Parts: sequence; structure tokens; C-alpha cells
Amino acid sequence: MVNGWTVVLDVGKTRAKASLWDEQGTCIANRSRPNRQPTVGGSSTLDFRGIECWLEITLKEFTALGPVGAIIPVAHGAGAAIIRNGRLHCAPIDYEWPGSSFDRAAYDKERDPFSATGSPALPAGLNLGMQLHWLESFHSRNFHLGTIVP
Repeated sequence: MVNGWTVVLDVGKTRAKASLWDEQGTCIANRSRPNRQPTVGGSSTLDFRGIECWLEITLKEFTALGPVGAIIPVAHGAGAAIIRNGRLHCAPIDYEWPGSSFDRAAYDKERDPFSATGSPALPAGLNLGMQLHWLESFHSRNFHLGTIVP
């Protein structure tokens, strides 16, 4: 059992939401912000910089209200930020951006079947594997060795 209140963080494509809950399950505070999809390095990404600034402010507000003991991230899983050595390594791409599936045929050849993954082949970058395939194909040297966040 965690001591203190819990922050639930839900970062979606259109909105980022954070809520603060006490030990009895009462919602103490709610904050949200609209997201945009800036272009970084020629691809549409999720607004990681805006979300980071908003979240820092929100968490300061929440900790002023009471003791935070845990942060629980929730999402449906279509967007991913790759962290390496405590820093953002790859900007999370907009999973509905058509460019994320530029080489769909190559990805489909490598992708495991539904019977093995339980995940159907979805359009654009809705499968995390398609996003990783795109990042590795388009930014292969930086994907493995350094950062591709400008």
C-alpha cells in the first residue's frame, strides 16, 4: 500500500489529464490541457514539450494540496516516448500521422501474426511495432546510438 495520495496521469493525443486522489478514493483535483501535434524533424509528433511543462506545473499544484505517494500513468498505448539514460531519446510520433506507415509492406513481413500477439494490424502507427519500425528505418543510426529529439 502506498502512503500518500495518488496522481493518475492520462496522456492522450487530444488531451492530457491528471487527477489527484486521496487514500479513500476521493478525487481532490483534476487538471487537463489540449494537446497539439507539432512537427519535429519532418514528422508529426505528440506535444512532449508542452506536456512536460504542463505536468511540472500540475504536479507542483498537487503536492501543495497534499502528500503524493504515487503516480500512475494510464493510456491505451498507441503513443510511446522512448527514454534512454533518464532522457527522452525519441520524440513520440503522432500515431495517426500517415507517414508513420510509409513502408507498411516491410513491417507486415516482419510483424508477428495476431495469433502470437493478440494485436491486429491497425492503420498508420496505431501498433507500437509500426512506430518502432518507422523510427528504426527512418532514423536508423540515431535510433540506436543517440537521440533523435531536436
